[in-house]
Amino acid sequence: MINTQEFFQDLVKSNGGFFVGVLDSLMQKNCLYIMDNIKSKNYNITANQGNVSALGIGCHLSIGKLPFMYMQKPNKKVSCADGDGSTLMLSGSR
Repeated sequence: MINTQEFFQDLVKSNGGFFVGVLDSLMQKNCLYIMDNIKSKNYNITANQGNVSALGIGCHLSIGKLPFMYMQKPNKKVSCADGDGSTLMLSGSR
């Protein structure tokens, strides 16, 4: 099992620490860790996958850092958005 604290500390060190995603019960432990331990200016909770993609890609284009995007069951359109290596995506499936 991955240690949540170590995982997110490594992400912050490697990508500048911008997190964007949709709250999901499958990834509840990760979502709670982000909300409790990441500065609120460095994460954004969105309503849907399209918003996750838009904010994540916009973050990369504006500041050049690698955003961490998390969502449940990304569709093909969302999955294609990371084809240039500009995003790191964690997805869950039921």
